[in-house]
Amino acid sequence: MKRPNEIISVENDSITEFQYKIPEWQIDQVIKRTKDYLKNPNDVSNIDDFLEEIKRDLIELK
Repeated sequence: MKRPNEIISVENDSITEFQYKIPEWQIDQVIKRTKDYLKNPNDVSNIDDFLEEIKRDLIELK
């Protein structure tokens, strides 16, 4: 069984494998969002609010 961080890519009729490292900022965001959720699991946002928040975060990263 392959580890989750291995990705197989098919390019030009050949298969290549490479490691993907999750960026630290993304790990931090998941930790933050998980902590926020665990503090108040009933306070969830709808998908539109969630996508807007992601859009704002991405704009700040530019």
